[in-house]
This record gives sequence, C-alpha cells and structure tokens, in this order.
Amino acid sequence: MGDNVLPIQIVIGDEDSEDAAVEKAYNYLERFKIDVVIVAPVNAGLFKSMEIPPSWIEWGFNASIDQLVLITKPVDALSSIRNSSWMINIKGWQLDGTT
Repeated sequence: MGDNVLPIQIVIGDEDSEDAAVEKAYNYLERFKIDVVIVAPVNAGLFKSMEIPPSWIEWGFNASIDQLVLITKPVDALSSIRNSSWMINIKGWQLDGTT
C-alpha cells in the first residue's frame, strides 16, 4: 500500500475463530500497534460490539468507534481512511506514501 501504511491482515475462518479474530484486532488497537481496523462489510456484524479500548480513552481519543473501525470494501479502504477515520481530525495529517 505504500511506505507509511503497513496492513496487518487478520483472516477470519483460517486459523482463528471469529471471536479470536475480533480479539486480535482489539488487542492490536489496545496496544497502539494499529491506528484503524478495516472490516469488510460481510464481517461487519462481528465488530458491532467492539468498544474503544481504555488505552485510547486514556490517551485522549474522543471520536466514535465508527472512526476507529471502518466498515468498507477492501477496494475502498484507502479512501475510507482518508475520509472517515479519526485521523482526519489531526491538524496537518495526511496519508503519505500510498498508491
């Protein structure tokens, strides 16, 4: 995707159960290993109950979970990050190095 964007893929239905996949995404968020979660619409239901991790709230995160967990088609992922993620609220932020 580019120099500054590193996708981490969590495949649902391979090695992990659905709950384990959601937990893995939550744990990555909680430890600030990732900035957003992109979820394909077919799996949106699995992430409905996900809440903002306490570490993000302590950090001062004040956006909605919908800006942290983006439900979008994979082909629209970059557009969703640019237009719908919480990062658009950071002054001067831009998604560099992506194609």
